[in-house]
Amino acid sequence: MKVAILSLVLAMSSNFAFSELTVEDLEAIRSIVKNEIAESEERINLKIEKVEVRFKAIDNRFERLEKQYDHLINSLIALVSCFVIIILAVFGLLWKVNSNLMEHLGKIKIFEDLAEKSLNNAMEINQKIREYMGQVADTVKASRD
Repeated sequence: MKVAILSLVLAMSSNFAFSELTVEDLEAIRSIVKNEIAESEERINLKIEKVEVRFKAIDNRFERLEKQYDHLINSLIALVSCFVIIILAVFGLLWKVNSNLMEHLGKIKIFEDLAEKSLNNAMEINQKIREYMGQVADTVKASRD
């Protein structure tokens, strides 16, 4: 472009020195400027296309990242849901075990009470047997004397 402008300036300066610009000179200038503008537009359009291609590539990367992000979020939600289900299952089992334990402890308490009553009855019976044996012994001793 600089060469074309330089040649245009040299051509114009030689014409200015000797004569006025003719219609052909103006047409030549117009065609040179028009060609330069067309070349500039072509370079600008190529640069715009390159920028558009880069933006499309960036958009594609963002779309892939967004899909990966969505997949990650869904995976985390599933994982947290699994943890919640596991924790609830563990608490349910603990509650069931605790209620069974309390039921068995209640039964054990009943058996302890029964055992204690039986022991007390056995001790009372033993005491009565000793008293009766003492009376029998006294009666046998008295009958010997």
